[in-house]
Amino acid sequence: MLSRADSYRRNYLDHRTAAPPSTSTPAVSPLLEQTVKYLSRIRHADTIDDSLNHALDAGFLSKDYFCMQYTDFLTDTTPILPPAETSWLAPGAVLSGCQHATSVAAAVTAAYDSSVGGLPMLAPPSRPWLANSYSTPRSRSAQLAPEVAPPPNPQQDRWPVKVTIHQVDWESMTLSATMEAYNVPSHPHSLLNGHGDPATQQYTRTSSITTYLEGEILDFSNHTLLTESFKSNATNDATYWRKLPPFASMTDDDMIKALISKRWYTEVLHKEYILMRWKERCFVKSLNRSTAPMHSVHSHRQSDTPYRLVRNPNTNELQVEITHLDAEHATFDDSGCGLTISGFYYVCLSRRDGRVQGLYFDPQSSPYQCLELGPVKGGAVGAWSFR
Repeated sequence: MLSRADSYRRNYLDHRTAAPPSTSTPAVSPLLEQTVKYLSRIRHADTIDDSLNHALDAGFLSKDYFCMQYTDFLTDTTPILPPAETSWLAPGAVLSGCQHATSVAAAVTAAYDSSVGGLPMLAPPSRPWLANSYSTPRSRSAQLAPEVAPPPNPQQDRWPVKVTIHQVDWESMTLSATMEAYNVPSHPHSLLNGHGDPATQQYTRTSSITTYLEGEILDFSNHTLLTESFKSNATNDATYWRKLPPFASMTDDDMIKALISKRWYTEVLHKEYILMRWKERCFVKSLNRSTAPMHSVHSHRQSDTPYRLVRNPNTNELQVEITHLDAEHATFDDSGCGLTISGFYYVCLSRRDGRVQGLYFDPQSSPYQCLELGPVKGGAVGAWSFR
């Protein structure tokens, strides 16, 4: 493989053309963006030549550390073990914490420079895969001073959130859950559209809002860092993933080295974290009690939750039912509410303590939302097995 890689590398160096210097600093390393694409493409590589062609397209073969650690270089996804089951994501598990709306910079500052809602920051993981790797200077974007942003006003832009896990499929790497948000601030339409002065806007509070969400568990076979089911692109994916554990403490170059290292997936990601995407599909309302109940054998209900998931026999769609007594808690006001479900969450769960950190992405809405949750039920002991 090494001689073949050298051949590809020489061909790349002989035929590449010098790109004109950029006049602006990119928000994310171009190679990191290519790495996100590479991890998606190698799932479909049938031969080592296919993989090396993908590596050539991504630009890895021009990097000295590729040849220095070629035995550890990830050329296909078969060495990546699928995430092992954990009680933190078992049906009936409850995660509780807070969510706050702010700018992206403020969200990251609040999430990783302080303890939000009593939830401590996740400790940075060890990085043994970098021990003998080629080291490059810290990227220019990483050298820039972080943007200083004031913390969000806790009385305006912070609200409690509870997530209840209903179903987890470890074969398809999917899950379903409901998310309840309480006392959510309602923002005027002028502010949501980017107009008006936030200092002069009036904020009101809704009651609770409940949404039904579906999740993807990243196994790098069914789902990778590249978002394919929702509206996004590799630039957004690279930008948001690098702000979450286990990447938040890394430079762009360190993150690239981790993502193309077989050892990193085995020794760090598989043991310490689960990466996910959560997509809210609909707001949950009480079903009309005047209509006949839906009959379906594909239904279940946790004994301590008002929700019941039922599959409509006519449309085969999974729907969420809520008990009559809790119907008032499922109402919502969508006129200028600060929440939106048109985007999705980038999510990281720590196997060590079950804590969740997430960032919400939606290019059409402002403000953005940062999510921090901790286990309340169903995760007293973090248990998993290796397969």
